[in-house]
Amino acid sequence: TLLYSSLTMTLLQLLRLNLCCWVALANAFVVHSPIARGHHRFHLNQRAAVVEKSTEEWQSILNQEEFRVLREKGTEAPFSSSVNALETTDQGILVCAGCREPLFTPRTKFDSGSGWPSFSAPISSTSVEYNVDFDLILPRTECVCASCGGHLGHVFDDGPQPTGLRYCMNGVSMQYMNKTVTASDDGGVIEQQLETEAAQLPLVSILPSVAVNLGIAALFLNGWIHHEHRADVDPIGLLLENFPLPIAAFYGYSAVKGLLRAKL
Repeated sequence: TLLYSSLTMTLLQLLRLNLCCWVALANAFVVHSPIARGHHRFHLNQRAAVVEKSTEEWQSILNQEEFRVLREKGTEAPFSSSVNALETTDQGILVCAGCREPLFTPRTKFDSGSGWPSFSAPISSTSVEYNVDFDLILPRTECVCASCGGHLGHVFDDGPQPTGLRYCMNGVSMQYMNKTVTASDDGGVIEQQLETEAAQLPLVSILPSVAVNLGIAALFLNGWIHHEHRADVDPIGLLLENFPLPIAAFYGYSAVKGLLRAKL
């Protein structure tokens, strides 16, 4: 009976979470939300020079899979990209398959075990733009090419040091060039430098996930505070009564970690 009651309380809390969090997010982001505005995303750090082409023009220069991922925000199958085979000792550059904008260097590549090419930092702090992505309901930080807006993948805060970030990219969105690439915007030579100290995400892209994590933490903590705690329970019952505490602590920690990762 105690187990059934605890599980019921947890389900009710999760239902409340979905309602409260998303009502709050809808109110907080109603002006900027790509869903509310009828757009798939909104730019946070858009550059002046942007490559713009019609759908027909993109279809003429991209193959079917490149178009699906870059322009329609598709996702390639895991372990399907040849980018996974690149070594950190390779000296080339990974450029956008749509506009040849330099994006990543193999020196920041690592094996995340996810099946998608993963990097700890882009080649430059201005080569990638960050957008809030609600495709899977929970907000994620989408990465797009700063030059043409093509979809690259998403960035998460569970990567290796020194950046702590994991840029989970679609390999089909990029092409490997084994020589120095000339930038298309100013004709200068792109220097292959790691900008680990600038590896922070815009605050606006962090806020939705921080709000969700704080909401989950608050709801589990509230459920524990208002639960009737009895002194005459067995160890199993005591464990079930207090299990919301570590969950609240975990999501609270995730919220704080996200804020510390943000660029203020």
